Amino acid sequence: MSKKTTTYLLIAGVLLIWGIIIYRIIIGLNSEKEYLIITTVPGKKEVYDDYEFKRDSGKLALNYRDPFSVSEFNDTIKKSNNLPAGKASGRVNLALPDWSTIRYFGYIANPKSHKVISMVSVNGKNLTLADGERDHEFELIKNMRDSVLVRYKLRTGYISRN
Repeated sequence: MSKKTTTYLLIAGVLLIWGIIIYRIIIGLNSEKEYLIITTVPGKKEVYDDYEFKRDSGKLALNYRDPFSVSEFNDTIKKSNNLPAGKASGRVNLALPDWSTIRYFGYIANPKSHKVISMVSVNGKNLTLADGERDHEFELIKNMRDSVLVRYKLRTGYISRN
C-alpha cells in the first residue's frame, strides 16, 4: 500500500468513530426516557474532639506490692534464731541513724572504663566511693546518678543529690 491509501483509510476510520459519537449524543438528547442519576453522598464524618471524655475500658490490677515501700526503715530489726536469754519477742530495738548528716554531691564517670565514682559527705567527712565500696559504717550500694542507695548503721536508704 502506498502512503495515500493508508492516509485515506485512517481518515475514514476517524470519521466513522466521530460519526458514531455524534449519533449517540443526538439520540440521547432526543429520547423521551428519563434516566435516574445516582450519586453517592459521603457520610458525615465525626469530628475528633481532643477534650471529649472517653470511658476507660482497661482495668488496673492492684494486687502487687508497693514498689516505694522500703521495709529496711522499720525501727526494729528481727534477729535470727540466736536470741539472748530472756528475749521472747525476737526483736531488738536499734537507734535510727541521723540521715541529715549524709549528703550526695554527684558523681564522676570515667568514659574509658565506664566506672562511676560518687562524691558523698558523711558527718562532714568527704568520701569518694564506687558501687559496693564502704568506709567504716557507711556503704555505697548503688549509684543511680540522681541519687545513691546507701547502707548506714545497718539501715538502707536513698540519698538524693543536693
